Amino acid sequence: MNSFRFTTPLVEGVIEKRNSQFTMTVNYEGRSVACHCPTTGRIGNLDVAGRPCLLSASADPGRKTPYTVEAISLNRPEDEAKSWIGIKQNAANRYVEHYLRNGGFSDMVGTNQDVQREKFLGASKLDFLVGNTYLEVKTPLQHLQVDIPEWVKTKKVTQFSSTDRMQRHVSELAGSLQAHERAILLCCFIYDNPGCKSHSGRQRRQRRRNMAGEFQDNAYRGDA
Repeated sequence: MNSFRFTTPLVEGVIEKRNSQFTMTVNYEGRSVACHCPTTGRIGNLDVAGRPCLLSASADPGRKTPYTVEAISLNRPEDEAKSWIGIKQNAANRYVEHYLRNGGFSDMVGTNQDVQREKFLGASKLDFLVGNTYLEVKTPLQHLQVDIPEWVKTKKVTQFSSTDRMQRHVSELAGSLQAHERAILLCCFIYDNPGCKSHSGRQRRQRRRNMAGEFQDNAYRGDA
């Protein structure tokens, strides 16, 4: 499979502070630069000040924020080898589209299927239609499934759960599908998530049966 390539190489900086939902100040090459923050919500329970980050340069020379923060790291700034957490949630659609057009998810959507963007299913506009399978991409950042090193500052935050909203979304999608159609909610973690493991085909089928049974039980109780 062809690798995904950014238009220009990403450059590394260190976040000085998050100014608002939309901007961060980043130290890049010894100067403070106003950068676009692509996620308006919180990033786990992190205080991002002091975190290394990867920046992409804007193609618009007149933009007030010449760079976008694409990813952050829990490593120390001086560490040579770093792991990265992608925070540009809408970029996940580009990554998934690249994967689909290069034959990815063939066990879920088949092979040699037409990939169409932003197609309606009932009242909902979903990210992709691949053959007869609708695909909606979710990129959760409210809770990071990684160990936080002791040198990373954190904040006290209100616990957040989107389970009920996800169940309602699944129920709405299921009610809109025609007999020959399928829909998939795809959760994308743009980082190495130790909670996600590869399973055999038999394990995947058993998990789907278990999840379907749990959802039906919730729907029967009125929780869905």
